[in-house]
Amino acid sequence: MICCDAGRATRGDRLGPEVRRNLPDLIRSKETERDKDWADVSRLEEFWDARLQSSMCRGETEPIAVLSQLRSRAGFGTHFLGKSFENRLWVAAAIESTRNPITQAFLIPFAPDAELSHDTVIPVENVILSRLRQIPGGSPLHLSLVEVVRRRYIMFRKDLDRRDKEANRAIQSPRNA
Repeated sequence: MICCDAGRATRGDRLGPEVRRNLPDLIRSKETERDKDWADVSRLEEFWDARLQSSMCRGETEPIAVLSQLRSRAGFGTHFLGKSFENRLWVAAAIESTRNPITQAFLIPFAPDAELSHDTVIPVENVILSRLRQIPGGSPLHLSLVEVVRRRYIMFRKDLDRRDKEANRAIQSPRNA
């Protein structure tokens, strides 16, 4: 497992403990219908994955907890090079505990027989899921399928945000009698 950047991730940290703890909430709050917010989400996911990797290397966070929150391609690359996916028990446990389809898509090829969580935010489509269970992890096809799942997740979250806003507008607007 690669942990060479563990010290660098914490030195010069300008974020207080409150921001570090709430980074997943910040990511979730940026999952709106605006494309600009999704660019922010991408960067925040990379940052969060790096923090989790660093925390794991310092022994503060269990590998299963880290893998179960993996969301960025950069984070995937770090774990792939660090051979985190070689331990099928870790990967299977992470798959079973995550609710995020992007994380599931990153992990499935490394533990293809693992059970998926039944309370996933939006399930991975069966066609994609069966393909993910058959392909080698880290292959170009694997990473392409992860992006398909990511785009579907983004569309789902944008639609959900749009419906929430419409419902709020309907509640706030004066009713015509």
